[in-house]
Amino acid sequence: MSVDVRYKRRVRGFTLIELVFVIAMLGILIPITSSLVIDSYNYYSNILNINNLSLSADNALRSVTNDIRKMYQIQNADDDDLHFTLADGEERYYRFDSESETFQVCKESCDDDANFGVLASNVNIAESSFKFYTELIEVENDIDPGGFEYPMSPTELETPVIFIKVEFQLDWDEMELPFMTIVRPGTPS
Repeated sequence: MSVDVRYKRRVRGFTLIELVFVIAMLGILIPITSSLVIDSYNYYSNILNINNLSLSADNALRSVTNDIRKMYQIQNADDDDLHFTLADGEERYYRFDSESETFQVCKESCDDDANFGVLASNVNIAESSFKFYTELIEVENDIDPGGFEYPMSPTELETPVIFIKVEFQLDWDEMELPFMTIVRPGTPS
């Protein structure tokens, strides 16, 4: 009979001290774990947004690059606008719109703003422009993209445009993502 009494004493629940210790440990581990999960989600969200901006910029650069390669004649050009005719007679009008902070394209009836489509958004207009190079400059270390004059209209051109530089910067959540392409038009105009 004495054996059964000892066995019954050993089988029991948690003590109050053990429960308090477990609750205190959970009180420490849950905030640490939840902050790690939240930080991971925020990091993933930032990477996803940057990836979407990069894809948008890549598509915009591909579009403008392909059209400039098929260019026949510049209609109007300045820092923010590039309007030209393609070799097949179609028109293209690319512009940086300061109101909506976007890079836009129009393929037909470009007199109406409703016909412009957005290629890239979150564009920093102050860091975005078209540049037109009319001569080759050789520098010891690389091609120097600065210091060239570019035409305000096609009638001011005395020499053909050899290269067109399209550069823009996308801004998102304190990040600056610069993008650029330098393209040789199909037929210098």
